[in-house]
Amino acid sequence: MEIFKIGIHLLIYLIVLVGYGRTIQEPIGLSKDVKIESETSPSTEEISKLAKTAYTEFLSGDISMFDSTDISKWNLDTWRDTILSYGELEYTYLDLDGDGVEELLVQYVDDPSSYNGVFHYDNGRLYCWQYDWAEGSCRDYPLKDGTIVRQYDFNSTHSYTLFRYQTDGQEKKILSLFSREELIFPDSTETCSYYEVDGNEVDKTVFHEQLNKLIINQMLDRLAWISIETI
Repeated sequence: MEIFKIGIHLLIYLIVLVGYGRTIQEPIGLSKDVKIESETSPSTEEISKLAKTAYTEFLSGDISMFDSTDISKWNLDTWRDTILSYGELEYTYLDLDGDGVEELLVQYVDDPSSYNGVFHYDNGRLYCWQYDWAEGSCRDYPLKDGTIVRQYDFNSTHSYTLFRYQTDGQEKKILSLFSREELIFPDSTETCSYYEVDGNEVDKTVFHEQLNKLIINQMLDRLAWISIETI
């Protein structure tokens, strides 16, 4: 009887031991209801701080955050020795593409026809969206809501194109205005005076009403621009 009891106890011990061995060798699976926490993305406020730090470094002459494509396309390697060295620059920040992070706009003081530029920050890099210091008859300038006006002037002929930047830097046209109050060439057969709003001919009164409503009354206050000398 004692031998039988010993045998029973030994058999139970072996069963428990084998069961335990299987338990510790089986992979531990996650319940379908258990989710692994992912690393949280930076907030818009945090990205904005990083963007302004990058913009400040650029305004100090550092172009290392641009990729080679932008440097080559816009001749940014001459930034320090041409635009920046001139000194009379001013800048402001506006959210131009609606993503909650402001872009950097730079121009010669009260003179965007001599130079104007737009720069965008994304994921640790800077991108150039606009860089014009060659075409004196053209100037880009922002309105309060982030809309950009591209204005061409030749004597008393003026064209205005309003557009918004998209998140990839592409331009989306909103509307245009055009006026001709003096013939470019004396023997021209063009109608003068002539006015258009978004491709439709209008009279002078309507044109100036729209010009004031859409552009003149929406321009940034001079106090919105900051002298680069403050950096």
